[in-house]
Amino acid sequence: MIRKAIKEDIERIMIIVNAAVLKMNQQGNDQWGEDYPKEEDYLKDIEEDNLYVYCEDEEIQGVVCVNEDEAEEYGDIPWRRQGRALIIHRIAVNPESQGRGIAYKLLSFADDLAMDKGINYIKTDTYSLNKIAQNIFTRSGYIFRGIIHFQRRPEDFYRYDKEL
Repeated sequence: MIRKAIKEDIERIMIIVNAAVLKMNQQGNDQWGEDYPKEEDYLKDIEEDNLYVYCEDEEIQGVVCVNEDEAEEYGDIPWRRQGRALIIHRIAVNPESQGRGIAYKLLSFADDLAMDKGINYIKTDTYSLNKIAQNIFTRSGYIFRGIIHFQRRPEDFYRYDKEL
């Protein structure tokens, strides 16, 4: 089941995010760390009604933010479309539950959410060292659109989009 996150979910969300950060870092992927994402990021997402959680047996196993907020750096990419798009941010799955298709379910949910809002275009990004996320996006129908750099990380980020 996927539902909107509420403030009472924040402790479990941060347990998942911190465990995901640890696993990513152990794999040589420093996309996330102590500086990002923070609890404040997820609380803001909840306040803005943009955060969703995936639950199994009422236990949160994954989280994703879906909104229309594009990073300023997105303007430098040759996107396939201009105009309105949903953006995928801060997707994380409990490392103990990875490999069960939860990330794919969250991305499919984002597709449905976009269509419900009358939007048929989605954008996202991931770190160049995050091979797992790159594979998940590609297998979910996202197309590589270009490379961009965020100041907060030493490596580049890869941008993807999907037409619905």
